[in-house]
Amino acid sequence: MENIEIRLANPDELASLLAMFEKMYEHFHAANGFTTLAEGGFERWMHGYERSCDVSRVVLVAYSDSKPCGFIEGQIRLASPTAIAEKTGHVAHLFVEQRHRRSKVGQQLFTTLSDWFASKRIRRESLEVVCNNMEGSEFWVSVGFKPLFVTYGRET
Repeated sequence: MENIEIRLANPDELASLLAMFEKMYEHFHAANGFTTLAEGGFERWMHGYERSCDVSRVVLVAYSDSKPCGFIEGQIRLASPTAIAEKTGHVAHLFVEQRHRRSKVGQQLFTTLSDWFASKRIRRESLEVVCNNMEGSEFWVSVGFKPLFVTYGRET
């Protein structure tokens, strides 16, 4: 296993994630032919993080040789009034550079995020996986998640 450092991202550091963020959305689009990154979407994502950093939202970055090689974003979401859990820790994004996959970087990022959720007294976690993302689906099952819903979309 390679030597990886996981750190909480400061809002000023997010710009260094642009290339990985774009690759992640290219992967989404290749997998389902539907999901694309909107023009200005990354900038809006960064701006939103500035307001909620380490309160209801966290971005953790994995570094290898002082260079970002992956990131994960988690959000605290309030449940609907009919749900059992009051709050859910939601994994919004996970991306690991291709050359660092299968070396436990994703698992280290997720474990650190799960610990952050626990520090906020969150006991239930959720996420969504883009259809046809078999590598992603296999990863999430390997860390204990199971499929619960399928979301459908269409353009009109």
